[in-house]
Order: sequence, then C-alpha cells, then structure tokens
Amino acid sequence: MGLIAPAALALFLLAGPIIVLYLLKLRRERRPVSSLLLWPAARASLQANRPWQRFRWSWLLLLQLLILAALVLGSARPFRVETAQPTGRNVLVLDTSASMGAADVPPSRLEAAKREARRYLESLHPDDEVALVVGGRQARVLVSPTRDRELVRRALDAVKVTAEPSDLGELLRLAVGITGGVGRGRVVLFSDGVVPNLPLGRLPVPLDFRPVGARGNNLGITAVQLRPGPGGDDLFVRLDGSVPQAGRVLVKLLAGGRLLDAREVAVTPEGGGVAVFSGVPAGEDVLEVVLDVNDDLGADNRVWVARSGRQTVRVLYQGRGNLFLERALGLIRGVELTRLAPDNPLPADRFDLYIFDGVAARVEGAGNWWWINPPAGAGPGFEVGPEVLFPEVTFFDPEHPLLRSVDLGNLALARTRTVTATAEWRVLATAGPAPILLARETEAGRQVVSTFNLQASDFPLQPGFPIFVANLVAW
Repeated sequence: MGLIAPAALALFLLAGPIIVLYLLKLRRERRPVSSLLLWPAARASLQANRPWQRFRWSWLLLLQLLILAALVLGSARPFRVETAQPTGRNVLVLDTSASMGAADVPPSRLEAAKREARRYLESLHPDDEVALVVGGRQARVLVSPTRDRELVRRALDAVKVTAEPSDLGELLRLAVGITGGVGRGRVVLFSDGVVPNLPLGRLPVPLDFRPVGARGNNLGITAVQLRPGPGGDDLFVRLDGSVPQAGRVLVKLLAGGRLLDAREVAVTPEGGGVAVFSGVPAGEDVLEVVLDVNDDLGADNRVWVARSGRQTVRVLYQGRGNLFLERALGLIRGVELTRLAPDNPLPADRFDLYIFDGVAARVEGAGNWWWINPPAGAGPGFEVGPEVLFPEVTFFDPEHPLLRSVDLGNLALARTRTVTATAEWRVLATAGPAPILLARETEAGRQVVSTFNLQASDFPLQPGFPIFVANLVAW
C-alpha cells in the first residue's frame, strides 16, 4: 500500500478550522423579550463569559469531516502493489480430417464441432488467452495465443474439411507445446476420433475431449500409389477411418467400368489397412478404385488414378556407391542408371536426373538433381554449416509429392548438417531447428537437397525409402 501524492495529506489540517467553527460561541443580537422561560439554552449561553462553548455532537460536523477525508485521500492517490497471476491459456484443437465431413450430425461433424467451439469460446473469461490448432495428419497453428475473440471466431469460420487422415497425437503434441505448461492452461479437443495414449507421460495441462458425431462409421481411401513392378504395375491403396466393429471390407479395381480385381481388407474400430493390387495389366490409361462400403461419408470411397505414358528415365549417380539407393532405382521400371566416380567431371550427355552423393558437385549444368549430404560450404541458394549429432525429426510435410506415403516421423539420424537456405527453397523436413530435406523448382528443373548421409541413418532400411525414390523420379 502506498500513496502517489503523499503531500496531499497536509490538507487534513483543514479539519481544525472546521471544528473551531463549531466551538466558537455565537454572538447574538440583544433583543428584549417578555420571558426567558422558553429559551433555556440561550440563557445559559448568555450567562457564560468565555467566547468558547462546550463541544456538542453534530451530524453535520461528522458529514463535513468525512467529505474532507474523502477529498484528501483522493488527492493523495493511494495504490496497492500486487503480483499479477497468469491468465488461463486455452488451446482449441479442431480435427479437420476427412471423416469430419460426415453428415450424421447435420450439416456435418466439422460444423457441429465449430458450433461447440464457439460456445466454449463465449464461456471464457475476457482475460483468458485462446489459441486455435487445426489439422488432420499435419497439425498447424491457425491462431496464436490471443485475447481477441473476434479473430478466433473468424478463423473458426474459415476452417474447412481436408482430405487427410486423422493424427490426433500430432495435434495434441502441438497443443501441449503452445500451452507452455501454464498452470491454468487447458487443451480442448473437438474430434470424432479416439484420444490416443500420448507418449508424453502425464500432460502438464488438463485435456477436455468434446466428441462429435453420432456414430464412428466412416472409412475412406486416403492414399493411392501406382508403381511399376516386374510383372506389371503395382497399385497400393490405403484405407483410414473408424468402424463400429472389426470386420472386412471390399476394395475394387476397375477400368472403363470393368472389374479388374478385388481385395478384402481387415479393418478395426481404431483404423483401416492397405490393399495391394499386383500386376495391373497395361492398356488402361485411367484406373478407378472403389471402396464398397456403406458409411457416413461417401465422398472418400472412390478415387481415380491416371497412368502416364512409359519412357526411359536416364539417371546419373555420382558418389562412392550406395547399394540401397541403386536397388531402389532398379525397382523403378524405365530407369537407366549411369554411375560416375566422385572426381570425374560431368559428361556432356544430358540426363533426366542427377544424383550427387556426398561430393562437391558442380550443379550449374544439371537440370533436375538430388544432392545428398553436401559438404560444408556454399551451394546454389543455400549455405551448409557444421554437423549436428543425433538430431530428432521434428517436422515433415506429408502433402508434398516427394513425401506422399512416406513417414519420416521415426527416422533415426546419426548426424546431419545445418543449412541456411534462401526463400526459394521449401523446407520439407526438419530435425531439431535445422532443415534436413529441401526442394525448389526453377526454370532449369527441380532440385532436392538432403543434408544427411543416407548410410548414417536408417532411412534406406525403412519401407518408405523406395517410395521416396520413386516419388523423386516421378517428380
């Protein structure tokens, strides 16, 4: 407790004159009257010879002193110092995966979740901070922590359903990080999925799960990939979603309305599975994949795959040799591989794709290239720095064509290098704060940089490695 203007307390001295005015005897004008019988108080006053009178209680005097005290204290401007307490931070997590487009809750599960999120927003204290995280497989922060309710409402209105499968674990990991462990923070999840068991131990903030959707009955085709094989093309179809109970569903492959093949896939309430069609015959430019199931969302039960014309892809590999990479390239029909020693200059012949593995390459004459583990120094639009030991993957972009059906979440790296790149490079994956996979598109061609040595990682041993190589050649 303190005073901003303590000198104003001197005004309390004005109480003295006010009290003195009540103690002074009044000087009355002399007038003759017939009797003093009705004037006992006046007679006593007249009999006193002193100018002061005895103090008598007066409500008017008390009121005047209270007014004076209020004016003085107001002029002194008292204040009190308190330690500000952190306000609550609420992170709203909105699932935008494909299943949220189901119409079992009209008009859709996503719209029902948005209505519930708006109601929760209205119930918060004005000082509470609110953040908004949305996504399906890939989480992103739509609104950083703010007290601007209108900003959050506009962001909610703009949220749309995506074609991604759901990864609630990724959404919740990002949300927990945004709370920063604030004591009164809270994560509020709006989803039709099942809350996973996060490998985070006990959450530092409460989790409030608001389920939407009357039934968990929706399967969808979330990924399709056509790859050349030794006996024809191989088609991989991934199913995701949830069903009321475990069972088997039928996936059909058609061309021109004709049934080519069918596969049964086992599904559980926690997710779907993969159907593989091997040896798809040539001659059909467009293939149709149909999931034969009656669920809440029919839009994700049918996809079309366009086949491109076959041609030879000439690939030049310059490095000390990489058996896993060469085998992955050998699985791709139409690839013609040429090997070049690290110290040899590039041949005059043009190639469709150049792969530089751990060498100080001269990429000026190359169009499309993949530079693996570039040495320290400057490259075209990027600068390679010192090594980082045992980094952990913190981000990857599954929507980019290079990483479709490729999961880098469990990638183990012994070492990588820090890279600083210009804005034309798009970061596709990071380990810690440093990028480990970058890509750009120029007039000369498309270029990719991976900052780690393939042989100092388990990437070549993962199922996604040959898919990544096939995506790279196709891209």
